[in-house]
Amino acid sequence: FFNTKLKKLSSSYYLAALGISDTCYLVGLFATWLSFFQVHIYTREPYCQLFTYTSGVSSFLSVWYVVAFTFERFIVVRYPLKRQSWCTVRRAKTIIACLTLFGILHSVPYIFYAGTQYSERTKVTICDMRTEYKA
Repeated sequence: FFNTKLKKLSSSYYLAALGISDTCYLVGLFATWLSFFQVHIYTREPYCQLFTYTSGVSSFLSVWYVVAFTFERFIVVRYPLKRQSWCTVRRAKTIIACLTLFGILHSVPYIFYAGTQYSERTKVTICDMRTEYKA
């Protein structure tokens, strides 16, 4: 996106941010998936919170980046003459930064709610919501 003339389009910034967010989510999902192969990264104490937090931030941001991108496309179709002044790269960067900051703050409770728990049913340690917060 950024090595061609596409770097002048605000849509490129939304799609790049969406790609980064989705990649972060997939990395967290991969860490969870490794547990099936007896590589227990996800079920260790600091990583449980980290991957749960990153997953929460990434899933929040993925949705809202799509909403922002779709809204920009709506403006381009509905108000084509306003596109040059409304859909700027600077505005896209500002919206992405604001959404990212809000997503980071929105997902902070995941750090405190997530923790490793021993499951009596499966007889293994899992990453789940801490027992004191389940009620």
